[in-house]
Amino acid sequence: NDRYFLLMVPAGALILAMAPIPEKLPPQIAAFAMTVAMGLMSLGGTYAYQRGLTAVMAARDVLEKRGIPRSAIDAGYELNGLELYPFPRETETDDSGVPMITSSKVSDYTIAARPFAGTEVIGTFSWPGPFGLGTRQMYVLRRVDR
Repeated sequence: NDRYFLLMVPAGALILAMAPIPEKLPPQIAAFAMTVAMGLMSLGGTYAYQRGLTAVMAARDVLEKRGIPRSAIDAGYELNGLELYPFPRETETDDSGVPMITSSKVSDYTIAARPFAGTEVIGTFSWPGPFGLGTRQMYVLRRVDR
């Protein structure tokens, strides 16, 4: 899901590989069960995260269909990252103009986990929880000029 997993997953696998294997059957079964549980939680979280990003992209697509230019929509780092840091083509040298979520600038339209000052809510959608359990409310916000 993120570049940090490129480091964390192999580090976790190395620690697990270096751990001594228990000699008795009950601790072996417990170690195997705990490893399976960690894997299932990871898969459930990854699947929910991907479904959540799909929901954010759908909200972004709705704004674009309304005629709002992509450069006016801040859809978050995960989605903007591919547009902020594209793999350069041979002749591509210009900036994409897509907003960076970590900046202090409030874009004309922002997709966020909560409303914040200087914006109004123009839409909501649900971010799914792991294994389909629960949801989190997400907001499509429009900057209000004061």
